[in-house]
Amino acid sequence: MTLKAFYVVTPKCQPQYAWLVEPDTAFNKRPEWKVDLILDSNDPKTASVAQQIEDGFEAYKKSLKEINPGKTFKLADSTRFEFTTHNGAKVFKVKTRRYVTGTGQDGKPYQLTPPLLMDKYKTPITGEEREKYKGLGEGTVVQVRLRCQGYDHPAHGVGLTIQPDLVVFHNFVPYEKEVSLEGFEFESEEKDLAPSNIDNSSGGNTF
Repeated sequence: MTLKAFYVVTPKCQPQYAWLVEPDTAFNKRPEWKVDLILDSNDPKTASVAQQIEDGFEAYKKSLKEINPGKTFKLADSTRFEFTTHNGAKVFKVKTRRYVTGTGQDGKPYQLTPPLLMDKYKTPITGEEREKYKGLGEGTVVQVRLRCQGYDHPAHGVGLTIQPDLVVFHNFVPYEKEVSLEGFEFESEEKDLAPSNIDNSSGGNTF
């Protein structure tokens, strides 16, 4: 049984661990596009997003019970959304994941396209320009349209998939790895100019 997905648009938020251009294949795992989203709990829109996700998941669980009233369902262990803390502040965190390939609830294989990327002027980010967005630095601000759909996995139980469907960049800061040399001890470089260390040296040596 396949139930209809629902969509939720986040307010402006902070992305973390983003793989939006190329899928994450670390440790030979199943390739996936993904990004974690940090939403400010003080933003009134955050509460609305959390409620929409909760309501959608509850509606899915209710539909399962209506179809199989005598069955006991197990909830999946993984939590894709929760109120938590980040850098000392209260936030709502959403973990998104979009597999490149897989098998649907109808048993048919599927292959998905990467999330759509767009700038704040409604211009799609494509081609070579898209490559710049492989790494997102601190200070990047996005809004994301989330595609949410319930699932009932025979082994893992009932859960909710949350996929990054469309990502709009309100502020883009490229990721730059900082190299700190603090704490290291260095010595000044002194070149050894002894004749044996000089290319094509001649004279001064006897045998």
